[in-house]
Amino acid sequence: MGHVDPSTLKALVVGRYIGTRDENDLNTSQINDAFLVDIRLERQVTPTLGAYATIQNVFDTESEISHEVNGLIRLGTPRTFIGGLRLRLAGARRGFAGAGR
Repeated sequence: MGHVDPSTLKALVVGRYIGTRDENDLNTSQINDAFLVDIRLERQVTPTLGAYATIQNVFDTESEISHEVNGLIRLGTPRTFIGGLRLRLAGARRGFAGAGR
């Protein structure tokens, strides 16, 4: 099973830059660039149970996804909170199914 240190908290900060791009193949409309920041925290509670929490788009940056024909601008996902538990079942292996065969 291995050693689990419940005092260990993993933290990950990810920056995502979405550059300026053309909306269509005629290059008549341009989508603005954006910089988004995500944060993820993980903690192993027991050898088989872990917990995680993620905040996507921490600063609630408006990122353009597309421009519609009627002039509306579709925006990307706003600040989003995600959390959950991860259970590792007995006999489960890490990696993809069939790995190492």
